[in-house]
Amino acid sequence: MQPVIEAYPNATFVLLHGSYPYSRDAGYLASVYKNVYVDFGEVFPVVSRHGQCSVVKQLLEMTPTNKVMWSSKQ
Repeated sequence: MQPVIEAYPNATFVLLHGSYPYSRDAGYLASVYKNVYVDFGEVFPVVSRHGQCSVVKQLLEMTPTNKVMWSSKQ
């Protein structure tokens, strides 16, 4: 992803589903690049409770809180 993000610095990238199972990597990208955000809302229907906790912990370890998003279906 880094070459693409660097090639398009004016585009906004939203990494969906917490980039599961690469949540920590997504957090890193969001912390390094001003145009990258992480949305983790849709990871919950597909992973166990333990997996859900793990995704949230990994994202919050690396990602600035203003770059973490929650999607929902309504």
